[in-house]
Amino acid sequence: CNAISDTKFGLIKILKECADSSLVSVNDNQSNNFISLYPNPVQNYMYINANGDNIEDIIIFNMLGLKIKKVSNFNDAQLKIDVSDLSAGSYFISINNGKQRILRYFIKQ
Repeated sequence: CNAISDTKFGLIKILKECADSSLVSVNDNQSNNFISLYPNPVQNYMYINANGDNIEDIIIFNMLGLKIKKVSNFNDAQLKIDVSDLSAGSYFISINNGKQRILRYFIKQ
């Protein structure tokens, strides 16, 4: 799903436009086993392992659906994401591998 926009409410747009397409829910572990996200909770750096798939972009949203951070142009299937600039709290992370967009939840300490 390519429903990302640069609006402040990007997560809401993803959820609305991808509802019937390739968006995988937070609890759908059968469809998104290729993604591992650790540690969770995270303090400074989060690691994402896509088990060989390339990741096109990663977008982090706060619990209100506001886009906080976007990272793209990766060449490695295991990524180190700096989240030290985020305030402590709960976040959603949207991971796009070009085939589907995976939505996960994480806690920043």
